[in-house]
Amino acid sequence: MPARLLAAVMSLVALAGACGGADGEENGGSTTTTVVPVSSTATTEPLPEPTRVEQVLARLLAVRNQVFAAPDANRVGEYAADECPCAEQDRTSLVDLAERVHHWASPQLELRGARVASRPGPDEVALEAVVGRPPERIVNRTGAVIGGQGQGLPNFPARFVLRRRDGNWRLAEVGSLELPPDAVAAIVAAGVPTGPPDDASRL
Repeated sequence: MPARLLAAVMSLVALAGACGGADGEENGGSTTTTVVPVSSTATTEPLPEPTRVEQVLARLLAVRNQVFAAPDANRVGEYAADECPCAEQDRTSLVDLAERVHHWASPQLELRGARVASRPGPDEVALEAVVGRPPERIVNRTGAVIGGQGQGLPNFPARFVLRRRDGNWRLAEVGSLELPPDAVAAIVAAGVPTGPPDDASRL
């Protein structure tokens, strides 16, 4: 996958623009909005405790979705390490959302499947994953979708590196990944493993 597409996925600045930007009232323009319920499956329920590293990635991305559903730049450290470029990108995006009083009413990014690629040490793991997104709904304070509902993103492969410090796993690297279609399909078919961990996937 081109690096620019992954950057667009992990950076809300590009995504918000693609989804129509701010609403007309707040920017002085005339942007079409559609009223929809504010409530969604925007991941506000408690998340299950992971038992293997693939589930850790799922949890971190779920926390990220929670943060974009209630924008708070101070919470980026709950899922991303400071050395990850995605951390600063997300902080910038969340500040912009909060200033506009907008939030994501749909998942910002969903994990469709993951597998361990390498385990350099007990506190670092690289995963090959497939992520995607349902049609985007960024809403304003009244629950109106900004610029109409987006088209979402199809499944695509990405590489995630997780590092554990002080007992906590965080996203440390996010990068593009080239995989043949059959490998992508296999990862999606396997989903996020739930069985007992092996040496590569144990916490």
